[in-house]
Amino acid sequence: MTGRFRISLLSVLLLIVLRMSIGWHFFAEGFSKLWDPQWSSAGFLSQAKGPLAEEYWALVPDVHDWNEIMGKPREAAEELAAAEEDLQRWVEKILAAWGRIQVDASEHYGFDEEQSERARKAFEVRKNLLEAYVSDPELGEEVETYLHELKRLAGWQSELGGPEVPFQRKRIADKRRELNAQALEWQGWVREVEQGLVADLNSFATPEQRQSQGTWRPSPNSLQRMDTLTTYSLIAIGTCLLGGLFTRLASLGGAVFLASVILTQPPWIPDTVPVFYQVVECAALAFLATSPAGRWVGLDFFVHHLLIRPCCSTKGNT
Repeated sequence: MTGRFRISLLSVLLLIVLRMSIGWHFFAEGFSKLWDPQWSSAGFLSQAKGPLAEEYWALVPDVHDWNEIMGKPREAAEELAAAEEDLQRWVEKILAAWGRIQVDASEHYGFDEEQSERARKAFEVRKNLLEAYVSDPELGEEVETYLHELKRLAGWQSELGGPEVPFQRKRIADKRRELNAQALEWQGWVREVEQGLVADLNSFATPEQRQSQGTWRPSPNSLQRMDTLTTYSLIAIGTCLLGGLFTRLASLGGAVFLASVILTQPPWIPDTVPVFYQVVECAALAFLATSPAGRWVGLDFFVHHLLIRPCCSTKGNT
């Protein structure tokens, strides 16, 4: 290596600081999500903008077939009736799912008669909450408005050449995002009540039942699996960067993750949420991925000298 490509000791120290500060950021973000049972990327994904917005929206699963039941536009004459009938269909879907949760948890732990009675009461409490929620006249008006706006959106999308016109495309995307956020609010309420039911059912089990059978959890949906993967990936990337282990690979993974975040709010699209710090951190990670930063005060020093260098030497002698 020629002298002009060498870096100073101060540059090395600053690279170590850069690596560890980004590593701490990733680790702290992942750890905070690990201990927050309410965290979900659904709200973030539903607000995506730009050319990939629909792909991000598709990652958000509907709660108890919301999209199938409530996500279809109606004719104006049908909107009021649909608001009532479809809400009732959705309630029936939710109650059926909650009933399965109650039965599955009871069978998982082998509840006795007293525990089963407590489980039934917990279900009834949530059922009453749900029925009171959907019978609120204000909610009925909001759902009617939601269905009306769905019909308007369908009309915009069906206009000849509409999606090809930049202004029309933006109007359609904004309306889709608005309706997604509204639906997500209602689904989030249901999900929160459901999580309370699950927590109650687990609390009814004795310590011996929990120890022998393990804590019961409903089967995760695709978004929950992705959220779990995201959480542990952030922790893993942060840990590797802090320890200087597999730094190039961890930096590349972090850069790809941040790039996916940036693409939800492309800076060249008007009215997007600022992603300047993600862009800067992504560029810094791309730089770390091309440097030997992990060998300086990091475990990559040992990986390089104990594994990589001997392998390269062996190949060079053959």
